[in-house]
Amino acid sequence: MSPKLLEVQHDSEFAELIEVYRAGFTDPGTKLWPLFSGDYRPDPELQHAALEETTQRLRSYHRSDPTSHWLKVVDDSTGQVIGGGRWCFYETGNPYDGHGTREATWWPEGRPREVASFFMNQFWATRARHMDRPHAFLNILFTHPEHRRKGVGALVIKWGLERADRLGLESFVEATKEGKTSYESFGFEVIDINEFHGQNEKLDKDWTELESNFLPFTWWSMTRSIGK
Repeated sequence: MSPKLLEVQHDSEFAELIEVYRAGFTDPGTKLWPLFSGDYRPDPELQHAALEETTQRLRSYHRSDPTSHWLKVVDDSTGQVIGGGRWCFYETGNPYDGHGTREATWWPEGRPREVASFFMNQFWATRARHMDRPHAFLNILFTHPEHRRKGVGALVIKWGLERADRLGLESFVEATKEGKTSYESFGFEVIDINEFHGQNEKLDKDWTELESNFLPFTWWSMTRSIGK
């Protein structure tokens, strides 16, 4: 098997791609998958519904965002998607200028959505703080668990860094502990260490139970200089 990198061109490619995204982020589990998908309940029907909604939403985001580039890595012998990612290239201005708080509309209304929005805005705040100028952003990176350590992620990273260098842009990524060392090997350096913080006053039992989906969680803001 030899992995092959392709840029996503058609809406029909998203279903398989996001299934692999889910597989990569749920084995082992990461706090970010439920936060950005609403997939936090063990019921298979609800999990499927969350996957469908996430696929449609990410496809819609991509359609409406000219900076967005989704990539997929396939097994060239079978055509099966084994990994992928998303890069965004902001060539001018501050992409977070004027952005206020956001609502996690893909979570059920009421307390679940309030809790998810509370943590999502903590995550977004670090982006607004560090990525307030033109840059390239590796927004998402994933590999199917059965195809790790085969250079799948490296293909996605290299593609984006080469483009960033051509455009004269520094690059940013938000790393989990599993990915931090790999990003460092590509020249990224840590500029901040971030942690989710719970509500100081626990509002009720439901809030406390929902909060456990996201705590504890640490991530590293990282940057790479042009051509490093």
